[in-house]
Amino acid sequence: MSMSMTGYGRQKEIYKGYDITVELKSVNHRYFDANIRVPRGFNFLEEMVRKYLLERINRGKLDVYIHMNNVEEGDKVVTLNRSVAENYLKVLQELSDEYDMPFDVTATKMSRFPDIFEVEFKEHEAEEIFSVLEPVLAKAVSDFLEMRKTEGQRLAEDMVSRIEKLRGMVEKIEELLPESVAEYEKKLRDKMEEYLNGATYDETRLMTEVAIFSDKVATFEETTRLRSHFEEFMNLVYQDKPVGKKLDFIIQEMNREINTTCSKCNSIEISKIGIDAKTEIEAIREQVQNVE
Repeated sequence: MSMSMTGYGRQKEIYKGYDITVELKSVNHRYFDANIRVPRGFNFLEEMVRKYLLERINRGKLDVYIHMNNVEEGDKVVTLNRSVAENYLKVLQELSDEYDMPFDVTATKMSRFPDIFEVEFKEHEAEEIFSVLEPVLAKAVSDFLEMRKTEGQRLAEDMVSRIEKLRGMVEKIEELLPESVAEYEKKLRDKMEEYLNGATYDETRLMTEVAIFSDKVATFEETTRLRSHFEEFMNLVYQDKPVGKKLDFIIQEMNREINTTCSKCNSIEISKIGIDAKTEIEAIREQVQNVE
């Protein structure tokens, strides 16, 4: 069954000393486009995660959020910037002396100056950290793909029901076509009898005109191609692989055949059916935009 490009997955757990959260969400897009956010100090994970996703997801605009925090050892190293601290002390001492203020500096008060401390992240081994992240990422992606599959099934059911409606419309057009030719023949006879005022006319010439009209409005080729497109569409929509681009192409071909059919037929009833058919095709096209 084809998949939707709309999906959401989230997984949170503590694994090998890390508190890990992975969240994915996506909407439709012509290609694969992933915006991946990782914690500071874990930038090396971005390309590794992108590669992992590319192997499992073909199309869609993804937003991926990853949080990792080492709850056992901590990932941050805090150091004292001694030169900055000494400058603060010097200036505070000068302030105290010049304005006769008490010099009551403590370590706690000094810690309020943020630039006294420098925060660095420990270096990480990329493969090692990714091996910790991967099991949690895999579960989030699994949930994400399951939602895509469920949404894809709903899309497929809706599109298939519309294809069945189109089949019925094509059958109705084929039923109405002989009536259209017969109506044309009757109108032609009535006009000739009116103009000739009861005089005889060339029956062969009349039937030739009817035959020319019949050939002009014949839509056998168009309706045959439409049925072929219906079959191909049905075969693709149930496949477990990306088919969105192919379905979009088939929809364009369906629309072209319906337009040709409507332009050929000199019938109000067939034109009405053609408008309804184009409405259904447009509805399918909108759904196809969400198929991977």
